[in-house]
Amino acid sequence: MATGRAIIQVDPSGENSIFLFPGANHSFDAKDAHKAFAQCNEGDWLLLTNETTGVADAIIQARKCGLQILWNPAPMTANMIASKNPLDLVDVLVLNESELLELARQFEGIDVSKCDSNDYFNIARQLMTFLGSRTIIVTLGSVGSIGLVRRLCNNTHEIPISSNATGQEGAAESAENHDSIVEIRMECAPVKKEQIKDTTAAGDTWVGYFAAELAQLQSESPESIESLATITPAMVEHAMRFATYASGISVSRFGAVPSIPLRAQVDTFIKTNILP
Repeated sequence: MATGRAIIQVDPSGENSIFLFPGANHSFDAKDAHKAFAQCNEGDWLLLTNETTGVADAIIQARKCGLQILWNPAPMTANMIASKNPLDLVDVLVLNESELLELARQFEGIDVSKCDSNDYFNIARQLMTFLGSRTIIVTLGSVGSIGLVRRLCNNTHEIPISSNATGQEGAAESAENHDSIVEIRMECAPVKKEQIKDTTAAGDTWVGYFAAELAQLQSESPESIESLATITPAMVEHAMRFATYASGISVSRFGAVPSIPLRAQVDTFIKTNILP
Protein backbone atom coordinates (compact mmCIF):
# COMPACT_ATOMS: atom_id res chain seq x y z
CA MET A 1 0.00 0.00 0.00
CA ALA A 2 1.25 3.47 -0.86
CA THR A 3 2.67 5.68 1.88
CA GLY A 4 0.47 8.55 3.06
CA ARG A 5 1.26 11.93 1.55
CA ALA A 6 0.50 15.54 2.41
CA ILE A 7 0.58 18.23 -0.28
CA ILE A 8 0.96 21.65 1.31
CA GLN A 9 0.23 25.08 -0.15
CA VAL A 10 1.44 28.23 1.62
CA ASP A 11 0.16 31.72 0.82
CA PRO A 12 2.21 34.95 1.08
CA SER A 13 1.02 35.54 4.67
CA GLY A 14 2.33 32.15 5.81
CA GLU A 15 -1.09 30.48 6.12
CA ASN A 16 -1.42 27.01 4.63
CA SER A 17 -3.87 24.52 3.20
CA ILE A 18 -3.09 20.82 3.15
CA PHE A 19 -4.35 18.07 0.86
CA LEU A 20 -4.05 14.64 2.48
CA PHE A 21 -3.74 11.25 0.83
CA PRO A 22 -4.04 8.72 3.70
CA GLY A 23 -2.56 5.68 1.97
CA ALA A 24 -1.08 3.23 4.47
CA ASN A 25 -2.07 5.51 7.35
CA HIS A 26 -5.56 4.04 7.03
CA SER A 27 -4.40 0.44 7.33
CA PHE A 28 -3.76 0.34 11.10
CA ASP A 29 -5.84 -1.94 13.34
CA ALA A 30 -5.92 -3.33 16.89
CA LYS A 31 -3.11 -5.80 16.18
CA ASP A 32 -0.77 -2.96 15.27
CA ALA A 33 -1.59 -1.17 18.52
CA HIS A 34 -0.97 -4.30 20.57
CA LYS A 35 2.40 -4.81 18.91
CA ALA A 36 3.42 -1.18 19.43
CA PHE A 37 2.66 -1.22 23.16
CA ALA A 38 4.60 -4.42 23.87
CA GLN A 39 7.75 -2.42 24.66
CA CYS A 40 6.03 0.37 26.61
CA ASN A 41 6.14 0.93 30.36
CA GLU A 42 3.43 2.14 32.69
CA GLY A 43 3.35 5.93 32.71
CA ASP A 44 4.77 6.28 29.18
CA TRP A 45 3.01 8.69 26.85
CA LEU A 46 1.04 7.83 23.71
CA LEU A 47 0.68 10.76 21.29
CA LEU A 48 -2.09 10.43 18.73
CA THR A 49 -3.50 12.43 15.85
CA ASN A 50 -6.59 11.61 13.80
CA GLU A 51 -4.70 10.82 10.58
CA THR A 52 -4.76 7.04 11.00
CA THR A 53 -7.28 4.31 11.52
CA GLY A 54 -7.25 2.27 14.72
CA VAL A 55 -7.23 5.29 17.03
CA ALA A 56 -10.01 3.99 19.29
CA ASP A 57 -8.29 0.60 19.64
CA ALA A 58 -4.99 2.32 20.40
CA ILE A 59 -6.55 4.44 23.15
CA ILE A 60 -8.26 1.47 24.79
CA GLN A 61 -5.16 -0.72 24.70
CA ALA A 62 -2.92 2.11 25.87
CA ARG A 63 -5.10 2.65 28.91
CA LYS A 64 -5.01 -1.07 29.72
CA CYS A 65 -1.20 -0.88 29.58
CA GLY A 66 -1.14 2.07 31.98
CA LEU A 67 -0.02 4.60 29.38
CA GLN A 68 -0.90 8.27 29.49
CA ILE A 69 -2.64 9.53 26.36
CA LEU A 70 -2.42 12.87 24.56
CA TRP A 71 -4.72 13.16 21.57
CA ASN A 72 -4.73 15.93 18.99
CA PRO A 73 -7.74 14.81 16.87
CA ALA A 74 -6.68 16.50 13.66
CA PRO A 75 -8.10 16.38 11.11
CA MET A 76 -11.37 16.63 13.02
CA THR A 77 -14.27 14.55 11.72
CA ALA A 78 -17.98 15.17 12.10
CA ASN A 79 -18.62 11.80 13.75
CA MET A 80 -16.15 11.76 16.63
CA ILE A 81 -18.88 10.90 19.13
CA ALA A 82 -21.00 8.74 16.82
CA SER A 83 -17.94 6.62 16.02
CA LYS A 84 -17.59 5.92 19.75
CA ASN A 85 -14.07 7.20 20.19
CA PRO A 86 -13.20 6.68 23.88
CA LEU A 87 -12.54 10.34 24.62
CA ASP A 88 -13.11 9.74 28.32
CA LEU A 89 -9.86 7.73 28.44
CA VAL A 90 -7.73 10.58 27.06
CA ASP A 91 -5.57 12.38 29.64
CA VAL A 92 -4.78 15.47 27.56
CA LEU A 93 -6.97 16.61 24.68
CA VAL A 94 -5.34 19.25 22.45
CA LEU A 95 -7.60 21.13 20.02
CA ASN A 96 -7.45 24.24 17.92
CA GLU A 97 -10.42 26.59 17.96
CA SER A 98 -12.22 25.04 14.97
CA GLU A 99 -11.71 21.53 16.36
CA LEU A 100 -13.06 22.64 19.73
CA LEU A 101 -16.22 24.02 18.14
CA GLU A 102 -16.71 21.00 15.87
CA LEU A 103 -16.37 18.59 18.78
CA ALA A 104 -18.64 20.69 21.00
CA ARG A 105 -21.36 20.68 18.33
CA GLN A 106 -21.55 16.92 18.67
CA PHE A 107 -22.83 17.23 22.24
CA GLU A 108 -26.38 18.29 22.90
CA GLY A 109 -26.53 21.17 25.34
CA ILE A 110 -23.35 22.99 24.28
CA ASP A 111 -24.21 26.20 22.40
CA VAL A 112 -21.47 27.37 20.06
CA SER A 113 -23.64 29.64 17.92
CA LYS A 114 -22.26 32.75 19.61
CA CYS A 115 -18.62 32.46 20.44
CA ASP A 116 -15.69 34.81 20.93
CA SER A 117 -12.34 34.43 22.65
CA ASN A 118 -13.98 34.75 26.06
CA ASP A 119 -16.33 31.83 25.39
CA TYR A 120 -13.68 29.23 24.62
CA PHE A 121 -13.07 28.64 28.32
CA ASN A 122 -16.78 28.03 28.84
CA ILE A 123 -17.07 25.64 25.90
CA ALA A 124 -13.93 23.75 26.91
CA ARG A 125 -15.19 23.53 30.48
CA GLN A 126 -18.47 22.02 29.28
CA LEU A 127 -16.55 19.52 27.16
CA MET A 128 -14.44 18.62 30.17
CA THR A 129 -17.62 17.96 32.15
CA PHE A 130 -19.10 15.76 29.41
CA LEU A 131 -15.88 13.82 28.86
CA GLY A 132 -14.47 13.71 32.37
CA SER A 133 -11.16 14.91 30.91
CA ARG A 134 -8.16 15.71 33.09
CA THR A 135 -6.74 18.38 30.79
CA ILE A 136 -7.99 20.22 27.70
CA ILE A 137 -5.79 22.59 25.72
CA VAL A 138 -7.09 24.91 23.00
CA THR A 139 -4.65 26.69 20.69
CA LEU A 140 -6.08 29.94 19.32
CA GLY A 141 -3.58 31.05 16.70
CA SER A 142 -2.57 34.68 17.09
CA VAL A 143 -4.69 34.97 20.25
CA GLY A 144 -2.53 32.47 22.13
CA SER A 145 -3.84 29.39 23.89
CA ILE A 146 -5.91 28.34 26.88
CA GLY A 147 -5.80 25.32 29.13
CA LEU A 148 -8.10 23.72 31.66
CA VAL A 149 -6.62 21.34 34.21
CA ARG A 150 -8.48 19.26 36.74
CA ARG A 151 -6.66 19.75 40.03
CA LEU A 152 -6.11 16.63 42.14
CA CYS A 153 -7.57 16.91 45.63
CA ASN A 154 -4.54 15.22 47.21
CA ASN A 155 -1.99 17.41 45.46
CA THR A 156 0.36 18.65 48.19
CA HIS A 157 3.60 19.27 46.30
CA GLU A 158 2.48 21.58 43.53
CA ILE A 159 4.61 24.67 42.99
CA PRO A 160 2.83 28.06 42.84
CA ILE A 161 1.37 29.23 39.55
CA SER A 162 1.07 32.80 38.39
CA SER A 163 -2.03 34.83 39.08
CA ASN A 164 -4.71 35.43 36.48
CA ALA A 165 -6.71 37.87 38.59
CA THR A 166 -6.20 40.70 36.11
CA GLY A 167 -6.92 38.58 33.06
CA GLN A 168 -3.26 38.45 32.06
CA GLU A 169 -1.22 35.41 31.15
CA GLY A 170 -1.17 32.76 33.85
CA ALA A 171 -3.45 30.41 35.71
CA ALA A 172 -6.25 30.86 38.18
CA GLU A 173 -8.61 28.51 39.95
CA SER A 174 -12.32 29.12 39.61
CA ALA A 175 -13.91 30.82 42.59
CA GLU A 176 -16.87 28.46 42.48
CA ASN A 177 -17.19 26.26 45.55
CA HIS A 178 -15.64 22.82 45.19
CA ASP A 179 -14.54 23.62 41.63
CA SER A 180 -11.31 21.72 40.94
CA ILE A 181 -10.69 23.03 37.41
CA VAL A 182 -7.87 25.54 36.90
CA GLU A 183 -7.94 27.85 33.88
CA ILE A 184 -4.71 28.91 32.16
CA ARG A 185 -4.34 31.64 29.55
CA MET A 186 -1.15 31.87 27.50
CA GLU A 187 -0.27 34.73 25.17
CA CYS A 188 1.56 34.21 21.88
CA ALA A 189 5.31 34.29 21.61
CA PRO A 190 6.72 37.69 20.56
CA VAL A 191 6.79 37.09 16.80
CA LYS A 192 5.93 40.03 14.55
CA LYS A 193 3.52 39.60 11.66
CA GLU A 194 6.23 40.35 9.12
CA GLN A 195 8.40 37.60 10.65
CA ILE A 196 5.83 34.87 9.93
CA LYS A 197 6.84 32.81 6.89
CA ASP A 198 5.10 29.43 7.14
CA THR A 199 2.56 28.08 9.65
CA THR A 200 2.62 24.51 8.34
CA ALA A 201 4.40 22.93 11.32
CA ALA A 202 3.13 25.31 14.00
CA GLY A 203 0.55 22.94 15.46
CA ASP A 204 2.70 19.81 15.42
CA THR A 205 5.64 21.72 16.90
CA TRP A 206 3.38 23.04 19.66
CA VAL A 207 1.99 19.61 20.53
CA GLY A 208 5.36 17.86 20.38
CA TYR A 209 7.14 20.35 22.61
CA PHE A 210 4.20 20.49 25.01
CA ALA A 211 4.19 16.70 25.41
CA ALA A 212 7.96 16.47 25.80
CA GLU A 213 8.09 19.22 28.40
CA LEU A 214 5.13 17.80 30.33
CA ALA A 215 6.74 14.35 30.43
CA GLN A 216 10.03 15.87 31.62
CA LEU A 217 8.28 17.82 34.37
CA GLN A 218 6.45 14.70 35.49
CA SER A 219 9.71 12.79 35.81
CA GLU A 220 11.16 15.55 38.02
CA SER A 221 8.07 16.04 40.18
CA PRO A 222 7.83 14.78 43.79
CA GLU A 223 4.44 13.30 42.87
CA SER A 224 6.11 11.01 40.33
CA ILE A 225 7.31 8.87 43.23
CA GLU A 226 3.70 8.01 44.00
CA SER A 227 2.16 8.31 40.54
CA LEU A 228 3.67 8.73 37.09
CA ALA A 229 0.35 10.12 35.90
CA THR A 230 0.28 13.32 37.96
CA ILE A 231 -0.55 16.40 35.89
CA THR A 232 -0.65 19.69 37.79
CA PRO A 233 -1.68 23.15 36.57
CA ALA A 234 1.87 24.37 37.11
CA MET A 235 3.24 21.64 34.85
CA VAL A 236 0.70 22.44 32.15
CA GLU A 237 1.35 26.18 32.30
CA HIS A 238 5.10 25.66 32.01
CA ALA A 239 4.71 23.21 29.13
CA MET A 240 2.29 25.56 27.34
CA ARG A 241 4.78 28.42 27.53
CA PHE A 242 7.59 26.23 26.20
CA ALA A 243 5.39 24.96 23.36
CA THR A 244 4.28 28.49 22.51
CA TYR A 245 7.83 29.74 22.07
CA ALA A 246 8.84 26.64 20.08
CA SER A 247 5.88 27.17 17.76
CA GLY A 248 6.80 30.84 17.47
CA ILE A 249 10.20 29.90 16.11
CA SER A 250 8.62 27.39 13.73
CA VAL A 251 6.37 29.94 12.01
CA SER A 252 9.36 32.20 11.37
CA ARG A 253 10.92 29.54 9.13
CA PHE A 254 9.97 27.80 5.91
CA GLY A 255 9.09 24.13 5.74
CA ALA A 256 7.71 21.54 8.11
CA VAL A 257 10.42 19.40 9.74
CA PRO A 258 13.19 21.95 8.94
CA SER A 259 11.27 24.63 10.85
CA ILE A 260 11.17 22.73 14.16
CA PRO A 261 13.67 24.36 16.54
CA LEU A 262 16.25 22.76 18.80
CA ARG A 263 15.66 22.79 22.55
CA ALA A 264 18.54 25.21 23.12
CA GLN A 265 17.01 27.66 20.64
CA VAL A 266 13.71 27.61 22.51
CA ASP A 267 15.49 28.21 25.82
CA THR A 268 17.26 31.22 24.32
CA PHE A 269 14.06 32.63 22.82
CA ILE A 270 12.27 32.39 26.17
CA LYS A 271 15.13 34.19 27.93
CA THR A 272 15.70 36.94 25.36
CA ASN A 273 12.42 37.29 23.41
CA ILE A 274 14.63 37.47 20.31
CA LEU A 275 14.06 34.97 17.51
CA PRO A 276 17.13 32.76 16.96
